[in-house]
Amino acid sequence: MGVHLVKFRGLVFIAIFVSIAVSAPSLASPLLVSGVENPLPIFIPELLTAPAPSWVTEGVRFSYNTMVSYGGAEVNQYGFALSSDNAGTGAGITQLTVVGISGDTIAVTTDSYAPKPPYDTMHLVHSHGSVYPAGCGPFWVNPDVIAAVADRSTQTFVVTHLPYSTGGTAYEAIKFDFSSDGAGGILTIIYDLKTGMLLYHKLDIKNNAWFQDGGEQYQRQSGSYSVFALRNIRTIQVPWMGGRIPTWVTDGLRLSYSGAKVFSVDGQIGPPAQYPRSSSYIFGSVTNRYVPLVVSTVSQDMVTSQSSTTTVSGMAHIGGIFIPPEAFGLGTGTFDQDPDTGIITSITRNDNEGIIVTKTNGYDYTTEFWYNSFGKLIQMVITIMTTTSSGFRSMEQTTMSLI
Repeated sequence: MGVHLVKFRGLVFIAIFVSIAVSAPSLASPLLVSGVENPLPIFIPELLTAPAPSWVTEGVRFSYNTMVSYGGAEVNQYGFALSSDNAGTGAGITQLTVVGISGDTIAVTTDSYAPKPPYDTMHLVHSHGSVYPAGCGPFWVNPDVIAAVADRSTQTFVVTHLPYSTGGTAYEAIKFDFSSDGAGGILTIIYDLKTGMLLYHKLDIKNNAWFQDGGEQYQRQSGSYSVFALRNIRTIQVPWMGGRIPTWVTDGLRLSYSGAKVFSVDGQIGPPAQYPRSSSYIFGSVTNRYVPLVVSTVSQDMVTSQSSTTTVSGMAHIGGIFIPPEAFGLGTGTFDQDPDTGIITSITRNDNEGIIVTKTNGYDYTTEFWYNSFGKLIQMVITIMTTTSSGFRSMEQTTMSLI
């Protein structure tokens, strides 16, 4: 399935850290599918107060084919170039799911999947979530607002009406191109005029900086390029979506988890390698359909690292921090098979002690979410199986438990 990229690090890097500057007043904007701020509300502020399109409902999932490349070089004043080791390319699938709608705000999770060799099975490599204004989300805008926008062209902002086809479907579309003054950044977004859904997004970033090393001056050239093209649209039938948020979910609550990542190989001598993990989830302002979260993680591998990200947990969320009490009357069985990633989701246990929700690709990737009788996430187990070049099977298992 295309070119592989270990841990899909290019997509993760771009989705979190890249930003593009445009010649307009500073304004906090909703994010695009790439994770960069959408500059469109700067030029069309009506999007921030407009309602959502009628098709944006809880459980709606958009999947995008994703391609990422990044790299760079250092060039001295004589034109000699030394390529950077930090370069790569990769392809995968980015999925965005509406997990909760409350008033004029919408909570969306973004999951990045990459194919794992040798069988190209899909593995989740990064996940985050955000809350958006109803009129401008990561894969939609209000169609009535953009329908009123005429073609225009300036040095940094171009609007073009055009026909656009993808997946065998033809659309009457509107394209927005943004570029930064002299910095080499280009951002393109294409929406369907009728529905307001995002059809295509391109991000091309270039950065050149001069630095001194001894007696020589170098120019450090770096850049990244990413494309997100609409692949599929579907609505997830989450069986507990009609329930209510548990009463223990409150503003400012903090849940802490600890555990370890364990590596084992068939036939190994001695105990498996273990690397401790810890994480905390801090709850934001709880609504009737979702709660925003800040997740901080400490990973003690060969080198200890810390990270922090935002996410959301909502009523249409599979694998969230909570599950509603209504789920305990559902029984067990498979309730979703994603045609794009191959991920199969099931309730594999449901009794008076709690519920286990399992997501698996059916071969070498499985995540289990364990909830107690109050609907609180008490344990998460991620298992990844690998076959080594010598034919031995290895297992990487990460277990995080509530403390």
